[in-house]
Amino acid sequence: MLLGPKFPQPIVSAIQNAQTPSEGNGVEIVLHSNIVSGKELKRALDDMFPNPQEYYVQLRRDRYRITLPNHNKDDIQRYVTK
Repeated sequence: MLLGPKFPQPIVSAIQNAQTPSEGNGVEIVLHSNIVSGKELKRALDDMFPNPQEYYVQLRRDRYRITLPNHNKDDIQRYVTK
Protein backbone atom coordinates (compact mmCIF):
# COMPACT_ATOMS: atom_id res chain seq x y z
CA MET A 1 0.00 0.00 0.00
CA LEU A 2 1.41 3.38 -0.97
CA LEU A 3 1.55 6.32 1.36
CA GLY A 4 -1.65 8.28 1.72
CA PRO A 5 -2.49 11.57 0.04
CA LYS A 6 -0.44 13.59 2.54
CA PHE A 7 2.69 12.50 0.66
CA PRO A 8 3.01 13.79 -2.92
CA GLN A 9 3.58 11.02 -5.48
CA PRO A 10 6.99 12.43 -6.58
CA ILE A 11 8.27 12.00 -3.02
CA VAL A 12 6.96 8.43 -2.85
CA SER A 13 8.61 7.60 -6.20
CA ALA A 14 11.90 9.17 -5.13
CA ILE A 15 11.95 7.13 -1.92
CA GLN A 16 11.31 3.97 -3.90
CA ASN A 17 14.31 4.84 -6.12
CA ALA A 18 16.65 5.83 -3.27
CA GLN A 19 20.33 5.05 -3.67
CA THR A 20 23.19 4.33 -1.30
CA PRO A 21 25.78 7.11 -1.66
CA SER A 22 29.28 6.29 -2.87
CA GLU A 23 30.58 6.64 0.70
CA GLY A 24 28.37 3.67 1.58
CA ASN A 25 26.67 5.32 4.56
CA GLY A 26 22.97 6.04 4.71
CA VAL A 27 20.61 6.69 1.83
CA GLU A 28 20.43 9.45 -0.75
CA ILE A 29 17.22 10.58 -2.44
CA VAL A 30 17.20 12.98 -5.39
CA LEU A 31 14.13 14.98 -6.42
CA HIS A 32 13.74 17.56 -9.17
CA SER A 33 12.74 20.88 -7.62
CA ASN A 34 10.11 21.53 -10.29
CA ILE A 35 7.96 18.54 -9.26
CA VAL A 36 7.70 19.21 -5.53
CA SER A 37 7.80 22.45 -3.57
CA GLY A 38 10.16 22.99 -0.69
CA LYS A 39 7.17 23.30 1.64
CA GLU A 40 5.74 19.91 0.50
CA LEU A 41 9.14 18.28 0.86
CA LYS A 42 9.68 19.69 4.35
CA ARG A 43 6.21 18.58 5.47
CA ALA A 44 6.73 15.04 4.15
CA LEU A 45 10.19 14.70 5.71
CA ASP A 46 8.95 16.02 9.05
CA ASP A 47 6.09 13.49 8.99
CA MET A 48 8.47 10.61 8.21
CA PHE A 49 11.31 11.69 10.47
CA PRO A 50 10.16 13.69 13.53
CA ASN A 51 13.78 14.38 14.51
CA PRO A 52 15.14 16.94 12.00
CA GLN A 53 18.68 15.69 12.64
CA GLU A 54 17.80 12.45 10.81
CA TYR A 55 18.06 14.07 7.38
CA TYR A 56 19.88 16.77 5.44
CA VAL A 57 18.52 18.59 2.39
CA GLN A 58 20.59 20.41 -0.21
CA LEU A 59 19.23 22.34 -3.17
CA ARG A 60 21.65 22.29 -6.07
CA ARG A 61 20.61 23.80 -9.36
CA ASP A 62 17.28 22.12 -10.03
CA ARG A 63 17.42 19.20 -7.60
CA TYR A 64 16.89 18.49 -3.95
CA ARG A 65 19.38 15.99 -2.56
CA ILE A 66 18.10 14.42 0.66
CA THR A 67 20.62 12.47 2.72
CA LEU A 68 19.50 10.10 5.48
CA PRO A 69 22.79 9.13 7.17
CA ASN A 70 21.29 6.83 9.80
CA HIS A 71 18.98 4.82 7.56
CA ASN A 72 19.37 2.14 4.91
CA LYS A 73 17.29 1.56 1.78
CA ASP A 74 15.20 -1.22 3.32
CA ASP A 75 14.53 0.97 6.35
CA ILE A 76 13.04 3.82 4.32
CA GLN A 77 11.04 1.49 2.07
CA ARG A 78 8.68 0.95 5.00
CA TYR A 79 7.47 4.52 4.52
CA VAL A 80 6.06 3.71 1.08
CA THR A 81 4.94 0.09 1.51
CA LYS A 82 3.14 -1.81 4.21
